[in-house]
Amino acid sequence: MIRITFDELQMEELRKNRFLNPDPEVQRRSEIVLLSAYDVPHAKISEIFNCHRNTITNVLRRYREDGISGLASLPRPGRHSELTQHIPGIVESLNDNPVRSINEACERIKELTGIVRKPSQVRSILRHFGFRRLVSGAMPCPPKKNLKNTRWIKKCS
Repeated sequence: MIRITFDELQMEELRKNRFLNPDPEVQRRSEIVLLSAYDVPHAKISEIFNCHRNTITNVLRRYREDGISGLASLPRPGRHSELTQHIPGIVESLNDNPVRSINEACERIKELTGIVRKPSQVRSILRHFGFRRLVSGAMPCPPKKNLKNTRWIKKCS
C-alpha cells in the first residue's frame, strides 16, 4: 500500500482538480488520490471505483512521482492522420463554401491538401469536425382536391 503525505495546499489543489478539470479521467484519478489521503484502504477505493487495486497503485505512483501533472492522461499510441495538419484550412473552406455531397467534399479535400480519401473516410472526418448532413425535401406539389371539401351537402328544408 502506497502512503503519501499531503499538506493543505496539495489537498486544496486536488479538490479543485476533482471538479474543475475538463478530463473525466483526471477527475477520477484526483478522487482516488483524495480518498487515499484520508487513509481509505486500496481495496475499498477499488470497490468504490469498480477497478482493480493495481489501478489504484498506479495512480498513486504517478501522483507521487509527478504531482498533479502526473494525473493527466497520457497521449495514446497509434498512427495520426495526414489530414490533422490541414484541419483548419479544410474546416474554413467548408464553412465558407459548403459542399452538396460527400464526393464533392472528397474533391475539395484533394484540391486543398493533395490527399485522396474514400467517401466513407471523408464522411467520418466531416462528422468528427462537427459537420452534419442537411436533409431537404422536394418542393411541395399543388394540394390534391380534398373529397370532403367537394362533396355536395343536402340542404335542410
